[in-house]
Amino acid sequence: AVVSTQSTGYKREVEELIRNETIILQTLGFEFTVDHPHTHVVRAVQNLKVISGPHSEGQANGHVSDLAKSSYFMATESLHLTTFCLQYKPTLVAAVCIHIAGKWASFEMDHPQGPSTGKRWWDLLGPASVKIYNSVFKKY
Repeated sequence: AVVSTQSTGYKREVEELIRNETIILQTLGFEFTVDHPHTHVVRAVQNLKVISGPHSEGQANGHVSDLAKSSYFMATESLHLTTFCLQYKPTLVAAVCIHIAGKWASFEMDHPQGPSTGKRWWDLLGPASVKIYNSVFKKY
C-alpha cells in the first residue's frame, strides 16, 4: 500500500522519528564518532610481508600497492554495505578487509617476523581471537 506524504499518519510518524533522533543525539551529547578501518588497513599493509600476488607492471613494490588499494576499497565498501564499523573494532574490520582482498587477488601474506614466531599477519592489527575474526569474515 502506498502511503501519502500528506496523510496525518505519515506526518505523525515523521514527527515521532524526529523526536527519537533528538533524544538519541541528546543522550550521546552530540558526540558520535566512528573510527574507520582505513588508517588501520594502510598501516597494516605497509608492515605486512607480502610473499606473492598478481604482478603489477611499473611498480617497484606492486604486491603491497595492489593489496593496499584492494584492502582500502574493501574498507570503503564495508562502510557502504554493512554496519561493521558500528559493531566491531576498526582493527578487526581492517583485518577482514585485508583478508578478503588477499583471498580475492590471491595474495600470500605473512607477519614480517615470519611464521617461526607464531605470529599471524593479523596480529599487526592487535589482539583478536581467530573465532571472532572468522565470525566477522563469514558475515562479510
